Amino acid sequence: MHRRFPRGRAEFPDEVVDYVATQTKTSVSSLGLCDWSGRTIERHRGEIRDHLGFRERFVADADKLTDWLVVNVAHAERQPDRVREELLKQCRAERIEPPSPGRITRIVRSALHNAEQIWFHRIAARLDAMTVARLLALVTADDTAVETEESDEDLDEDEGSVLSLIKAMPGNVSLDSMVAEIRKLNAIRASVLSARSAARERDTRRCVCRHLCRRPNPLDVGPAAFVEVSRAEYI
Repeated sequence: MHRRFPRGRAEFPDEVVDYVATQTKTSVSSLGLCDWSGRTIERHRGEIRDHLGFRERFVADADKLTDWLVVNVAHAERQPDRVREELLKQCRAERIEPPSPGRITRIVRSALHNAEQIWFHRIAARLDAMTVARLLALVTADDTAVETEESDEDLDEDEGSVLSLIKAMPGNVSLDSMVAEIRKLNAIRASVLSARSAARERDTRRCVCRHLCRRPNPLDVGPAAFVEVSRAEYI
């Protein structure tokens, strides 16, 4: 029922105790005489494990179960309760005694966190420099990116970043809401232009390095070299 050894009499429902007492023809009160700590209960638990084909868990098992959850469960399932159920199923499949409730919670949290970090790294690796620049322009606080000719004091708290400005609710249709939406469009346009400018600047630096390295003496950089680079970039 608990998928682990009970820690005391309080964890047994009365109906279960009555049923087992009837089957074994013993008194219900005899369960209260059981010692739940010590060598005797440990020996009993060992006998139960051997009979059912289970084994005790080790520290390495926790790391192995965490890695298994990251690969097979946590990348698709983000609900801790469901991840916990899959963890208990895997413990049963590998015939391992389930960890304590606190340990299970830590394993589930670690698996969810590690899976999330793997997502972040995979997505970041797929983004090109232009996309990264545009994303940074959206989340970076930049007052110049959202300035317009008409200022609205009601949106001052949303000027932390372009993204926060875009996410602001427009409200009811009015002149103020129209001005606010215009500010959002201007902010998006400014962020895209700044990202493109950063990309062009990066390409220019590459062009400079490439042309200077082609010269017979790269260290001999004079005005003619920059004229040559500017002409090549223009073309």
